[in-house]
Amino acid sequence: MEMSPYIVYVDESGDRGLGNINPAAPVFLLCAALYEREGYLTREMPSLGRLKFAFWKHDNVILHSYRIRRKIGPFSAFSDPDVARLFAQEVGTFFRRSECTLIAAAIHKERLRQAYARPVDPYLLAVQFIAERVWGAVYDRGGRDRETVFVFESRGRREDDDIRKWFTAVCGGNNMMKRPFPFSIEFAPKEANLAGLQVADLAAYPIAKYVETGNGERLDWLAVSTRIRRAPTGELDRWGLKIFPQS
Repeated sequence: MEMSPYIVYVDESGDRGLGNINPAAPVFLLCAALYEREGYLTREMPSLGRLKFAFWKHDNVILHSYRIRRKIGPFSAFSDPDVARLFAQEVGTFFRRSECTLIAAAIHKERLRQAYARPVDPYLLAVQFIAERVWGAVYDRGGRDRETVFVFESRGRREDDDIRKWFTAVCGGNNMMKRPFPFSIEFAPKEANLAGLQVADLAAYPIAKYVETGNGERLDWLAVSTRIRRAPTGELDRWGLKIFPQS
């Protein structure tokens, strides 16, 4: 199959477990960063590299939202509020200039548990919602019959195998459109330091907090929201942001 000009990177925010749900973090969110490959290679990767060099003098650092928020490891300098503020501003500038299209699926875990006697794993549900919306985005851009690769962060052999099987079934026609998607899947560890996975990671948390709180004034949300896929009329719902179950 001919390759499409697109590439997709996928990472998450939150815990997928439905056992002891933390009321302070009720949402699991999967975020996909969709790129044209040429723009990713020639502009996005260098742009993220410049951001790293500005703060660490090298690019051998992996941007990880969880560690950034907790100011640990290479992010300990963010204990200084001025440094943290400057970094947040630069990340915001990066997203405003980025060429990525963000597509996210948020699962309200307590709602899911209450609505279904045997709910599907939130991660797997989100994979389906993401794949369906990426297909819509690629279809709109004329790439519907060419292979698009999804790169997921690796979660270990067993989990990767489960995700691969589910993804393959979704792309085989077990989806809302009841049609095959020309998608393939790869896994990469966080340590691979892939720019696309880091972009998806940085975007996932602000989107999750927006879903949880409805606060559209957070600076991190304002930065990433400009990159989320929207309908021609501007709405996010069902285009670039799927929330399930609805309240």
